[in-house]
Amino acid sequence: MADTHNGDAAAAALTSSSSAGGNNPLSQIEERLIAQEYKIWKKNTPFLYDFVVTHGLEWPSLTCQWLPTRKTLADGSRVGAVGGTSGNVAEQHELLVGTHTAATGSNGGEDDDNGGGGEMNYLMVVTVNLPRDDPVVAAAIVDNKSKSGTPMTKKIKTTSSNNDNDEAAATDATAASSIDPSPKSIIIDVPEPVANYNEEKEELGGYSHVAAAAAAATTSAASSSSSTAAPKVGKIEIKMKIPHEGEVNRARYMPQNHFIVSTRGPSPDVYIWDLSKHSSILSNGSTISSAIATSTPASTTNNNRPNPNVICRGHEGEGYGMAWCSIAGNENYGKLVTCAEDKTVRLWHVSEGLKSLYSPSIIDPVITFRYHTDVVEDVDWHNFDVNMIGSCGDDGNICLWDIRKDPTVPVHVVNNAHGPGGDVNGMEFHLANEFLFATGGSDKVVKLWDVRNLKSPLQTLEGHTDQVYTVHWSPFDESLLASCSADRRIALWDLSRIGCEQSVEDAEDGPPELLFLHGGHTSRVNDFSWNPNYEWCIAGVSEDNVMQIWCPAEDVYAEDDNDDDEGEENDLATKQRAEILKDDELE
Repeated sequence: MADTHNGDAAAAALTSSSSAGGNNPLSQIEERLIAQEYKIWKKNTPFLYDFVVTHGLEWPSLTCQWLPTRKTLADGSRVGAVGGTSGNVAEQHELLVGTHTAATGSNGGEDDDNGGGGEMNYLMVVTVNLPRDDPVVAAAIVDNKSKSGTPMTKKIKTTSSNNDNDEAAATDATAASSIDPSPKSIIIDVPEPVANYNEEKEELGGYSHVAAAAAAATTSAASSSSSTAAPKVGKIEIKMKIPHEGEVNRARYMPQNHFIVSTRGPSPDVYIWDLSKHSSILSNGSTISSAIATSTPASTTNNNRPNPNVICRGHEGEGYGMAWCSIAGNENYGKLVTCAEDKTVRLWHVSEGLKSLYSPSIIDPVITFRYHTDVVEDVDWHNFDVNMIGSCGDDGNICLWDIRKDPTVPVHVVNNAHGPGGDVNGMEFHLANEFLFATGGSDKVVKLWDVRNLKSPLQTLEGHTDQVYTVHWSPFDESLLASCSADRRIALWDLSRIGCEQSVEDAEDGPPELLFLHGGHTSRVNDFSWNPNYEWCIAGVSEDNVMQIWCPAEDVYAEDDNDDDEGEENDLATKQRAEILKDDELE
């Protein structure tokens, strides 16, 4: 049921890249392992998720962020479940994504027709129809035969590790199949991995989609009444498509006005877009370079031109990290901080550029922070202290800055934060706790820090098998943190479970705080985002053109009913959790 009209293009591009490395025996072995892990994950999805939506993008996206918009679709959006009907109503949500085309023209992404050498890149807004999270939906593609037993209350290994043999993998799948599926399970358009292994042909490659839920629902609706509209849950459409200079490294909306979006690309410049002033229909292939050369009054700007409203100019290298100030107040409107390969962090007052009568207007940085000795990978703005920003980079340092003080001297520095020679790839301040922030690094771990005592991390979260790129706190539960990694996994961490006792079997899957590992991606996860309007819903994009939107089953994160009876056994765990989550002064 999910929109997959771009799946063939994605498959062709990825299969081609797979074939290029097909002569490498190690590459073939790795692809077979990935395919085997994916098969196990796919078999377990009805038991682990409330829903999974998989969408094949035409080009991979390096960025992903939910917009704070939501509307209910009341007409023609009811979900048809196997064996009956359901009164579910879909909700429409919006996502910011971008493109990373295979090649870039001499003009930064100009179309061949316009004299360039590659495909045009775009900043896009896509709409996603999700099921309402309050009604119960019947399972759509799982076997409907009678099952016995109680709902799952323990962790299930969703994928086999590279060291697991086929026998162990089969055991995991068999164990999962004996557990009742999620009562709200909707598995929509789950793909086989692009580089899967065909057992009959004994070869790698191929791309297929399993859309049993959509097909069954559509068939049922068509047979019952020709006037019944096709179900819309899982439908993904491109709402807005704005030409962008080169690939979109990252896109983030302004918290005070979600129509204002900042983007980064291969150019040192930072682009600011007012989505309300751009058309969703394109009529030409002009580039930002040509638009800059012929700035025009904003009132007469052709909305079809790839023309940002503001260009922040000052960096001397490409970058990814950027963060808006989210603190309320007119004085904080439009404050943006960015970082780049030029080893600097820069602060901008975008609101000044938005007031200009000409588009695009070009603004200079208000402050330039210089201390890092290597690429600055990420930045974040504190959610309570308007004067505090943080940065981290390939020099292994975490820097906390006071924007009122000397921009060459951070107020706090953590050297070798992720071990000697380790890169710090991402950081984020806690949304509710003013003292806490998290970082992810090349040492494969996530670390929690307290700004009042940075001599050592409060906690080290171990569970990834490759370097961690991004960390994001949950917008609805202050104890939840998520991270993505080069190991193709998105991990959910529950800090309230730190120090909890585990059985030997559960301990084999990871520490107690490792709540869930999403194993649906078959390539590196580039970015992910928590949905602020839909609890537990996460969207992620990976290098193999796949965008997945999923929500774990309630049984995965629900507490055991017997937890209240454990009493004194949890005293140590409670103490450890308090040291991390409470705002009281350190002892």
